[in-house]
Amino acid sequence: MWFIKKLKKLLSHSVSFDVEAETYWSFQVIRNGKVIAESAPVHNVTTNAGLNVARAILHQAAHGGIAGFDKLTVGSTDYTPAAGDTSLTGEVNADGLERVSGTYSNEAGTGAWKLETTFTYTGSGVTVYTGAVFNSASGATMMYAAKFASSATLVNGDQLRVIVTGSVAAA
Repeated sequence: MWFIKKLKKLLSHSVSFDVEAETYWSFQVIRNGKVIAESAPVHNVTTNAGLNVARAILHQAAHGGIAGFDKLTVGSTDYTPAAGDTSLTGEVNADGLERVSGTYSNEAGTGAWKLETTFTYTGSGVTVYTGAVFNSASGATMMYAAKFASSATLVNGDQLRVIVTGSVAAA
């Protein structure tokens, strides 16, 4: 009887915690080895699907084969991504701007991180407005997406360095 009373008391309590995850996006256009344009950092949207995956990772003993979120991509449609988006409108999948694995690094400070890559554009011209992070080279779950603070107009041979910085902290 004592054990059942203790168990009921334990089960009547709940434990909760909040975790915040945020990222900031910026870019640099590099032409002939020189930075010719760059954007100020802009805050992202964490998608509903991304939040569901974070929840799954936090609350499942087995993560169900969920791949890491390191695939960076850019988009050529002038719009602001929303939390309900599951894909990046206008995602560019050609001319050197295909999804690629970014380089992940831990940054100074608890929970701080950076994901970045440099694309080399091989087409005749494109304007980039948005970026996103996925967990696969095609399809998959979009974790973060952002409209850059300014657009980047690229010509053949330009490099586009996309930098995503973020942190995870107790709320």
